[in-house]
Amino acid sequence: MLEKVIANTALENLNKRTGIKGTFKDTQTIAKNKDMGVDGILELTFDNQTQKLYVEIKKDIRQYHIELLRRIHLEYPQFILIAERIYPNLKKQLCQEHIPWIDGAGNIYFQKGPHFIWIDKFEDLPEKKTVNRAFTKTGLKVVFLFLHDETWLNKTHREIAKAAGIGLGNIPKIFNGLKDQHFIVEVDKNKYKMVRKRELLDQWIIEYEKELKPKIHVGNFTFLNREDERNWKKLNFDNQDYWGGEPAADLLTNMLKPQMYTIYTNKDRARIMKKFRFKPDPDGNIEINKPFWNIGLERKNIAPPLVVYADLMNTQDERNMNVAKMVYEQFLQDQF
Repeated sequence: MLEKVIANTALENLNKRTGIKGTFKDTQTIAKNKDMGVDGILELTFDNQTQKLYVEIKKDIRQYHIELLRRIHLEYPQFILIAERIYPNLKKQLCQEHIPWIDGAGNIYFQKGPHFIWIDKFEDLPEKKTVNRAFTKTGLKVVFLFLHDETWLNKTHREIAKAAGIGLGNIPKIFNGLKDQHFIVEVDKNKYKMVRKRELLDQWIIEYEKELKPKIHVGNFTFLNREDERNWKKLNFDNQDYWGGEPAADLLTNMLKPQMYTIYTNKDRARIMKKFRFKPDPDGNIEINKPFWNIGLERKNIAPPLVVYADLMNTQDERNMNVAKMVYEQFLQDQF
């Protein structure tokens, strides 16, 4: 199980580099609420004393995890986060919130009662070379289908491959990757169901930004004139053009004035410039990507809510993340 591997690796490095001993015990019975659940118990031993702590385990920590960690910490004061990687700005924020943490390199922040430990000098460990095929460029397209509509999980491999636009031979490897991380389980012969779906969504959002989005990115542009930007809703979209990110969120919630315009289209650069009156600009506020889905959509010219949500969350912008929460609650929550 991935969480156990992350925890044991972090604790092994913590002990090797600081002498602090930690023993992780996996449990699925502590949590009172699925979304507020913890992953286990940690017995942390130093100064001949043992602290018993509830543990939440993550591979990567992003800004949108902070609110969840804050709530868990309120529910379980004796709590600590273990993450394979925590970026410096988020370490600083966790410390300001007095949320204890251990990272994969063996660094630690812990402040409870008379005990105060803060070690942050060890470098991150090199990332493992093993690749889980569920989180490659092709795998993420399939995982998107499953998150968008779980019925895809039990369609034929040929149907899944066609909808994702990938080779048929990739499908068994992607299924194995999801099974290895316990995101899907077999309930009958060749019949599967998803488990830990919200955790899978969190991981998909992170890997989508790192692995898939750079591959579908066409380029950045700016409007030729300010009038077109003011009237962005009147752009001459056809049935194959979709708003993502901030403009899509505005269309869905009417609560966000776009500053960055994300568009998904299969048009080439020349056609984009001619039809929409954009000009190329590497620092421009129009981001053009190719759509990676091949499914029917409920809303014309708006990317799937799952994509809109991911676009917003990955900006790490507080304004966007607040609206992302609205998108999740209105269009996604029932699925998770």
